[in-house]
Amino acid sequence: MIGCGTLWQELRKGGTQLRVSGAAAGFEVLNRSLQQLVEEHTIGGSSAIRQVMIRGRVQGVGYRAWVEHQAKARQLEGWVRNRRDGRVEALFAGPAAAVADLIVRCRRGPAAALVEAVQDEPAGSDALNLRRAGERFSVLPTI
Repeated sequence: MIGCGTLWQELRKGGTQLRVSGAAAGFEVLNRSLQQLVEEHTIGGSSAIRQVMIRGRVQGVGYRAWVEHQAKARQLEGWVRNRRDGRVEALFAGPAAAVADLIVRCRRGPAAALVEAVQDEPAGSDALNLRRAGERFSVLPTI
């Protein structure tokens, strides 16, 4: 029996969900893969810089504008641009949880997009120098 103030966790065998409950909290279901993604993208416990490549039907569907809007809503720094090979490339810098959340959302993208793959890797702060002067987040020309 679980006491009123006791916090318990139940990991479903073979599943991907972690269930957390407490007296005042009720039930909350967390996606374990998102939790792992946040941990993977944490640098020094608080910030991350990730370079992301998105492949699929991601050009001509408003993907860059969507990324810009999503990044600014999370107060992230960085940039986004089309590549001549049909991919979209982006750089996200900021709180690790916000960066990880946006990378997860990039796997879906805007309604008209059809994302086939998203690859991301760590990047250095020098990659932020590609932004336009005075902008926290830039939409860059195609390369």
